[in-house]
Amino acid sequence: METSRSVKRSTTFSAADVMRRTSDPPLVARSMSVDGVEPTDDTRLSKFKGSFERRSIRRRPSKRFDRTDLKYGHDEDTYEAIRQRVFQERAVTNAIEALQERWNMLMFMYEDCMALNDEWKQRKLTKLSVKRQMELITIVTLFLVACIPAVVLMCIVCKINA
Repeated sequence: METSRSVKRSTTFSAADVMRRTSDPPLVARSMSVDGVEPTDDTRLSKFKGSFERRSIRRRPSKRFDRTDLKYGHDEDTYEAIRQRVFQERAVTNAIEALQERWNMLMFMYEDCMALNDEWKQRKLTKLSVKRQMELITIVTLFLVACIPAVVLMCIVCKINA
């Protein structure tokens, strides 16, 4: 047993707004040249992907106009009294001291880790420098080992020919 219900919607749009919203979508140019010589490809906005035709008009009521001024958050004297009373409790001061001690411990650990990291980087650079020096010494030694017999042989050949 179905009954048809008609919902009456009231809007505050004028007739011009309704005509503008229900009229054909505007023409949009896909390509346009600077001097206007090239032809433009005109098409309707509804042919683009993601475009849709609106069938109903809804208006969201603005909440800004109904908002009243908030009265809380301005009583600084009461807040200061509450803060003083809370800080005078022993449990709160103990918790604050424990947190400060933990913070000091974390900062000590952080500084220690940073120093360890700097030492590691310095040690790595030193090892790299020593490795490069050893490679240079090896290359010079191999060059001398290869060149000395050739020089001696050339000296012997020059003495024989002279």
